[in-house]
Amino acid sequence: MASRIETRLRELNLILPEAGRPVANFVPCVQAGSLLFVSGQITTWNGQLRHVGQVGAQVSLDEARAGAQLCALNLLAQVKDFLGNLDRVERVVEVRGFVNAAPGFTQQPAVVNGASDLFVDVFGEAGRHARFAVGVASLPAGAAVEVAATFAVREVSSRRVDVFFYGLFMDVELLRAKGVEPKGVELATVDGFALRIGQRAALVPVAGARVHGVAMSLTSSELHQLYSEPSVQAYKPQAVLAHLASGAVIGALCYNLPEAPSPSERNAGYAARLRAIAEKVGLPAEYVTSLR
Repeated sequence: MASRIETRLRELNLILPEAGRPVANFVPCVQAGSLLFVSGQITTWNGQLRHVGQVGAQVSLDEARAGAQLCALNLLAQVKDFLGNLDRVERVVEVRGFVNAAPGFTQQPAVVNGASDLFVDVFGEAGRHARFAVGVASLPAGAAVEVAATFAVREVSSRRVDVFFYGLFMDVELLRAKGVEPKGVELATVDGFALRIGQRAALVPVAGARVHGVAMSLTSSELHQLYSEPSVQAYKPQAVLAHLASGAVIGALCYNLPEAPSPSERNAGYAARLRAIAEKVGLPAEYVTSLR
């Protein structure tokens, strides 16, 4: 399944080139802790050099800006090749831009905006970065632009966490389609809460109430991946006691909205999807029919 960032690239009609191999004594990427340093990328597309010459002479400002965007795409190709998944990028930290400038050309910042704008378009606020843009007398192969960058990346964690789901994520097939592999899946209930359905589902504290759902374990990185999706980013984890169908009681995380939907808020389509999933996973029939 494509990552969230790759989906965003498609929405922008952007395609990543193949990650190029070094032509000298260096490596494309070096990771130090949570920082990923990516070597400078020039204006190549799958090995073919584009945008050649000095900016302000043979190369126009607009062409140079397009070249900087191509450099940024090559940087992302290297990041994906190194990390395996662009969703592990937490922030673009710094961009370093070099412009092959004709004497007297002073619009280097406007050129490197081609890279900076792409990072903001792709990563949103996490794409805003520190930067320098300088003019140089020449660049490798006569390229008009070269850009290097540093990214903050999320570490992959294999630690598993018990989670109680009461909404669409009860569906194991849906989770697997998102690249998540749950373990220990079991029907469960949580006391002291009632389910409220607005545009999305949420739990509200109600004495004597009980909500039905599914408990399972996921890795920390899988949870981060799930709740990085824009549609569920507002959900925050809270600790609950989940009563498993097997009779055991476990502490689990439950993701909930900080503010519950108002009683007048309705989403019939979401409620219908939730009823279908609740029936599919085997929740009690009377509970399924109450999901409105």
